[in-house]
Amino acid sequence: MNCWIAAEHALRHIQKSRPQIDAAFTERNIQKSEYALFAGFDESLIQDGIGYLEQIHIFTSVVRSADSPFLAQLGKILSPFSSVLFSESSHPHRLPVFKPDGTMWEFDEFVFETASKLADSGSTAAEDP
Repeated sequence: MNCWIAAEHALRHIQKSRPQIDAAFTERNIQKSEYALFAGFDESLIQDGIGYLEQIHIFTSVVRSADSPFLAQLGKILSPFSSVLFSESSHPHRLPVFKPDGTMWEFDEFVFETASKLADSGSTAAEDP
């Protein structure tokens, strides 16, 4: 028997937010062929035995040094999901996650809050509000 785990909520959020995501990259003259988005899970939390936190992964061949305004802009678009930007020439960048009131989560606080919601609902997947 095979068992599959999918980040379906994160995937739906990517699909719903695609116009804003594309606009953010277009503002920086980055073509659609130069980046890709995938729904997955936070690998560090899996390795630490904490669990499966849905996460959005952005891969690009052109962002060499991601600036804070760009990371924040993408973070706002992709919230409430944790996201990581991967590029060929720099280490991965964890994007900020924003609360509904516009303030930024501390990552540990975000993970704890998400885990608490999941424990209360009995679900194993993050919910897209």
